[in-house]
Amino acid sequence: MGFSLVFHFFGLNHKQIFLIICMIGATVQISYLLYRFFSYELLTTCHVGDPESTLLPDIAICFPILDAINYTALFLNYPSILGELGYRPGTRVTYELIHSIRAKVSDNYLLFFFQERLKIDQLWKQIVNSSMIYRKAFVHKATDDDIIRLPCSSNDFFMEKEYCYSFTCSSAYNSSEPIVTEKVDLYKKLTTQEVFTLEVPQSFFRTIDFYWVSLIPRGELPRGNKIKWESQEAYDIARKHTFFFYYIEIRRLGPPYPTNCANYSDRGYLSRVDMEDKCEINLSLQKIGSPLPTSIVDKPLDAPFGSYILEKNIQNETYLDSISKIAEACLQIASQPDCYEINYFPLSRTPLPIQGNYTEITVEQVSDPIYTISIEPKMTLLDLIISIGSVLGTWLGFSIVDSIPQVASFIGVKFFNLPLRKDDQYRDNSSSKLSVPSAYLVRPKSHSKKKDIQKRAPPFYTYYDDKNEWPLFYNVRARPWWPR
Repeated sequence: MGFSLVFHFFGLNHKQIFLIICMIGATVQISYLLYRFFSYELLTTCHVGDPESTLLPDIAICFPILDAINYTALFLNYPSILGELGYRPGTRVTYELIHSIRAKVSDNYLLFFFQERLKIDQLWKQIVNSSMIYRKAFVHKATDDDIIRLPCSSNDFFMEKEYCYSFTCSSAYNSSEPIVTEKVDLYKKLTTQEVFTLEVPQSFFRTIDFYWVSLIPRGELPRGNKIKWESQEAYDIARKHTFFFYYIEIRRLGPPYPTNCANYSDRGYLSRVDMEDKCEINLSLQKIGSPLPTSIVDKPLDAPFGSYILEKNIQNETYLDSISKIAEACLQIASQPDCYEINYFPLSRTPLPIQGNYTEITVEQVSDPIYTISIEPKMTLLDLIISIGSVLGTWLGFSIVDSIPQVASFIGVKFFNLPLRKDDQYRDNSSSKLSVPSAYLVRPKSHSKKKDIQKRAPPFYTYYDDKNEWPLFYNVRARPWWPR
């Protein structure tokens, strides 16, 4: 009785009230879906497994600066340095002389001695030719028929107290196309798994004690504290040094999702650490006249070494304060993490003796599980559309097949004055009942139920004998079973 009064007061019938309730339910549920979508909730997933294909990273190999200096050219171009070391200018430079100089003082003191008297570009010119450090660098590319070798290009740079090379391997047809290794290559190559090989002359290798290897994303340099370095001892006899690796891949969502990540390629940089390092070099050259000690110098600069300036001003608070301000300013500029980040972790195997006059430094294909961390939206735009369609179908009976043509027809007729379709006109006219005379109605012929069953029954049937429980077949015409 109370509901009837309410309906009568608002002038609504039961059908209209039910429609209003459905509209309210659909509105509330759609509002909740929109709230969830525009909240940009995140879901973190982690996948561990063997990749089907892997992009070959760049390989960085570093040697101590003192081991890479051409002492003959150094003392010839700067004879005063030889005199300051206690030898007469013009003394013949031999291996024994170099060994004697390095035996008198520590390596740190000798490097500081050279950096005090030479700038970056001056010492850069005194480095031995690359052909004396490595013979060739190439990548192994497996084909269906054979394994081909493709040469790799290199870039050299200074990093703190090391002189390094970064090797980038590309396709034979396009220098910008990277090398992609696939898991199926392991079956093509059978026993070998190497994808990169560097041949180092044993004449150079026996003069060093250690070297360092790291793997970096293509086109970048080993900047930042996330770079994993693997050290290896050098030997007098030729050996094969093998490295293998795994990596961690992180994928973040850009704006408007609250990951605060940035695509630094849009700003003209390769990554966040690339922007931070170049910012530090530019600011430090302007403020203190030299790069910071931890900066990577990839080109000759007419400036002193940062490690020398730091050692010289280690007690100077003004200098230390300037370094701190430079680092903080660049960190503030590049404070957002990368939307895509990949970190490689090389590991080494025990070096094995080989025949020849060259030491081989090889990198194997990825065989260990890799880690992929992805930050994904909890609700995508497709999820929102599907959910709204489900809500409309549940509460209002909305159907894409039926409702959209009706809505389109309504809009066309009401707002664009389009003519009504013939099907719609027929549907409207056929809504009234038609009275058809009984004489024109066609009725089916009457026949007995028994004949109808006989007509629809199969020609053969199967039943089980009660005694023998054996299926027996009978002809329906000879002995029908349904009259029994």
